[in-house]
Amino acid sequence: MISSIPAFLTVLCRTGDVGTRAAQSAVVEALVDALRSGRLPSGRRAACGAQHRAAMTAPTHAQSLGPIGYLCAWCANPGLQQAPSAATFDRALQSLLRLVGHSPRARSLHAQRLPDMAEDPLGGTLTRRTRHVLQQLAEAWSAPQATPQSTADACIKAMGHSGLGALRAPAATHGTALRRL
Repeated sequence: MISSIPAFLTVLCRTGDVGTRAAQSAVVEALVDALRSGRLPSGRRAACGAQHRAAMTAPTHAQSLGPIGYLCAWCANPGLQQAPSAATFDRALQSLLRLVGHSPRARSLHAQRLPDMAEDPLGGTLTRRTRHVLQQLAEAWSAPQATPQSTADACIKAMGHSGLGALRAPAATHGTALRRL
């Protein structure tokens, strides 16, 4: 069975969950370097109203998103791709937040990027709902006492009627996102 989570996100989640501290640090520093240089591995989301996969390859009709932004945008507005289940989304988001949280620099850079994406309605690639979810995620993550759980809860709440708000992953699985992969 093919996973509903892209491979790069799966690698990041697994590294955050079961990687050694050295592996986690190396991955986080690579993400910081990529973010600063503009080469952050990311997915592309089709522009609002795009109906064909070809639209996802045109630079004027897609926006590059980092791993956290991509996961949230994908779930908030799946478009041509099937969104992950609520439990998979919850576990994956918390894993990514924990991984990026290993470095204050990485957390700060990623947290700054989210509101920038949310405040760009002229780009036309993110729906109003997706931008709202990214803004709520950014606000929750920037709170002084924010945890991966509280941040994921705020993101899921912002998604509201998507069905994610009613489902939380069992507490026993929180350290093992995407275990079945």
